[in-house]
Amino acid sequence: MDREGALAGGYIIHLIDRALAKILKRLRQAEANGRGDVNHMTISFEYARFGDRFEATAEGLRNALFDACGDDPASYIIEKQRQLRELGYEGGRFEIDAVLMEEEPGQLVDVFLGLRSVRPSELATYDSRFGIRLPVEAMRQGDEVELTFEPTAVDTCVVQVRGPGSGPPAVFATELVVPPPALARSEHLKVLMRHPDLHLTFAPGHLNIMSARAMEGVERSLGAWQTLLRALIYLASGEARVAFTQWSRLDAPMEFEVRAPLDGPYIDELPQYLRLVDNVRHLLQSAGLEADVKMTFEQLGEASYPVSLATDLLFNASPTASFAFESDADEDRLDLLYANHLMIADIQLAYTARFTFERLRPGQPTFSTTSIAALDVRPLSVAEMDGYVGAQSDRHDLHTVLRHEEVAMETLPSPS
Repeated sequence: MDREGALAGGYIIHLIDRALAKILKRLRQAEANGRGDVNHMTISFEYARFGDRFEATAEGLRNALFDACGDDPASYIIEKQRQLRELGYEGGRFEIDAVLMEEEPGQLVDVFLGLRSVRPSELATYDSRFGIRLPVEAMRQGDEVELTFEPTAVDTCVVQVRGPGSGPPAVFATELVVPPPALARSEHLKVLMRHPDLHLTFAPGHLNIMSARAMEGVERSLGAWQTLLRALIYLASGEARVAFTQWSRLDAPMEFEVRAPLDGPYIDELPQYLRLVDNVRHLLQSAGLEADVKMTFEQLGEASYPVSLATDLLFNASPTASFAFESDADEDRLDLLYANHLMIADIQLAYTARFTFERLRPGQPTFSTTSIAALDVRPLSVAEMDGYVGAQSDRHDLHTVLRHEEVAMETLPSPS
């Protein structure tokens, strides 16, 4: 008001955002101090700092209230309730005080790099709001607790794993993780280059590479499988080279020779699985599908035979598969439509090929494939197969059809 007492203007202090945070912080401090008589406490605001000015009229007040609350009461209420719950917890809610004892040399370095978990000898938990902590019972007395750290990266780097030949490198985008300064003098000090599939740790004069996740039960994109399998094959050779390039902040290009061969399960099968992944990608692309779907190791194994057969028949200039049957046909040459259906994870595909059979010997009933030509591959369900086979038969004028489910497979003995 002016000196004569007439209204000159007003300020509306909207209890939301920083104004609401001020009240909630004051209440939190009162709770931490053990005060329950908040009805006898006061709080003050600098109206020019926290408020929005309006004209000292009924219309001015109405407009100020409308500007503050908006025209969507439901959304306003939801936001106010969210702030009542979450203000002051922006940096996380719970904090732990723990005493960690090193049970073996280098354990705490691994713990703070996120490579191992640790059981604390003492543990206290707190609810921290606005930086004001209140004890909470997060666990029952006697509970076995293990702590696992997920440290923040301090830099990023591209790791390239190359093999003994001139093949393409396996490229990983990694993060540099370092232990806290308190461990800087540890004789077991090391740093970690972190990737979801590989962990590379540096100690003075030593590089160690280990897998970050198991092969089984992990869903990876086909591109990730291709990169991981290629790297493992190179490392298993005992002649790999590992280069560290494209740092975001550091200027520290490095290259190491890895002479110790990799050990672990599936070592002998890695090249087979890499070919399988390449074949799956080729097959999906040919069917007009996204070639980087996600699959587990188990799903790759289940798809191995049908995918290998399909890629052999569709993309190999001289397919290794051979088919034979007996017939009383008069002709010495027969052209048939071959049709098959396969599953890759949850993706269903169908394909066709032209099989040319010729009589093995004059007067004998046995016919064997002499040429195979790919015709078509596309996404298709089992229920659609009959219509698809009929359309392919008409299109290519091949009215004798060989359905794969009608073929009896035999494995011929190896020549002695």
